[in-house]
Amino acid sequence: DNDEDSIDIGACSLCHCALDYSDRAAFFKADREEDYKQDQDKDDETEEFFFRPTDPYLPTDLYDKSNALLYCDDCDRMFHQKCHFVPVTVLPRGKWSCLVCQSVRNMTTKKATPASSKGRGKRKGAASADGESQTKTGGEEWSSIVKNVDMIFRSPPVPAAKVWENKWEFAVRRLKALEWSTELTKRLKQASSTQGTNYRQAYTALSTLTTIKRNRNHHFASGRTPSQEVAQTL
Repeated sequence: DNDEDSIDIGACSLCHCALDYSDRAAFFKADREEDYKQDQDKDDETEEFFFRPTDPYLPTDLYDKSNALLYCDDCDRMFHQKCHFVPVTVLPRGKWSCLVCQSVRNMTTKKATPASSKGRGKRKGAASADGESQTKTGGEEWSSIVKNVDMIFRSPPVPAAKVWENKWEFAVRRLKALEWSTELTKRLKQASSTQGTNYRQAYTALSTLTTIKRNRNHHFASGRTPSQEVAQTL
């Protein structure tokens, strides 16, 4: 292949695939032609595209508008929405940080708090010393992970980073759980809002169809099949 006009393209740091599944130009001829047509109409520099006009089109069943390739604004990693450690259900607007960068920022600045104990005498001192020991050990472990964070979850993968990726996964398990909870709560609110909107629209339509006598006679006349409007509303 001729690589003279190729461009440097990143890939997902987890699946190592460079395809943006939400890019319609990869799957649909009309969209790719429209992209190049708009580019030709511009007066400034020619835009670089992932696909050339002559490249084959991918199977349309792979197209997924909810699986874009996201670029982290705090590092040079890329993730598909559905590949990310916590799937990104809504395309972010503005700055976005991957979970790796979030963990470094949140856990590094987090101040350790001394373990509290309501025990008495030597028992209290022992618990306090044990808590301080665990905090110190955890801090040292995290410091080691941070020193090697630049090599983890890269595309292409770094073989030596596997052990540090496992350590990172274990260290951020609580942060990941919190992100999962936040994302699921967001999705639940969106689903509830959507269903609420659908209910209000149906209620308004049904009220319109039934409050006026002429409408009732038209849509609910005895011996007639309910109209299409009533069926859709119900």
